Amino acid sequence: MAVESLEQLERNTSASFGYVKKDILMLNDAISDLNDKIQHLSLNHAALLDKLDKLSEKKEVKIIPKKEVVEKIDKETKPVLEFYDLRTKKKFKSTDYVFRNKSARKFAVAKAPSGIESWRIVGLVDSAKKTKISKKAIPKTTIKKKTSEKKTPKRIVKETIEY
Repeated sequence: MAVESLEQLERNTSASFGYVKKDILMLNDAISDLNDKIQHLSLNHAALLDKLDKLSEKKEVKIIPKKEVVEKIDKETKPVLEFYDLRTKKKFKSTDYVFRNKSARKFAVAKAPSGIESWRIVGLVDSAKKTKISKKAIPKTTIKKKTSEKKTPKRIVKETIEY
């Protein structure tokens, strides 16, 4: 875009700065709104903590540590899995297990009734799922396929369409 005069260039520059100023003011408004919301949430949080303290002093509510709550939720939401005890050669069911990753596989590990760990394959590790193969499935050498030297001729199809 060619500038015809110095005055035209000044008008274009001032118009551009006007748009930038407008954008900065809008951004400033958005940030102040977020700040107000954060202050409101912190006040609500403080009020809730005060109420919890008052209730725990009256011993109406027992405050459970976060770790116990998470463990309880995990045990309730985990499905029952069947494991095999190698020492007694019997199957057993358990919801008390942990997940471990080994060799691009995901295992569920539970304590067997005989006292040893029992492992059960659950699936592939997330990184192996993304590549759709496990580490052991990667071939070490590539095989070249021989193709025939003859090429098939192209066929031309002619059609007439009548309306």
